Amino acid sequence: MRRTRLRTTLLLVVLAAVGGIGVLVSRSIKARRTNGRSELGQDFLPQVAQRIQNFRRIKVKQGHTVWQLTAKDAQFYEKRNEIIVREPEITFYIEGGNRKTLISGREGHLTVDGRELRSVTL
Repeated sequence: MRRTRLRTTLLLVVLAAVGGIGVLVSRSIKARRTNGRSELGQDFLPQVAQRIQNFRRIKVKQGHTVWQLTAKDAQFYEKRNEIIVREPEITFYIEGGNRKTLISGREGHLTVDGRELRSVTL
């Protein structure tokens, strides 16, 4: 009879210890878990308002194209009024579009003022 009580008591102590460890492990896992895709995306691009693929911007004056900017990828930073473009190509149309000049680079920084382009750095 004493052995049976001792075994039962020992079994209850072991089960309580395993249960306590299980509770602590589950709390630790819940504390480390992220809150989904929105939180993960903020880690990658914390300041970016928009990310645009196949970016294209054209300036037309009096019905003629003045310049055209294309890029593989663009990131718009609204607070700084800046667009960072990857692999940009700028085409300037001279003499009403009869002649054109192409400039390209690996990365460019555009400063905008509303809808107008203030500066370009390649």
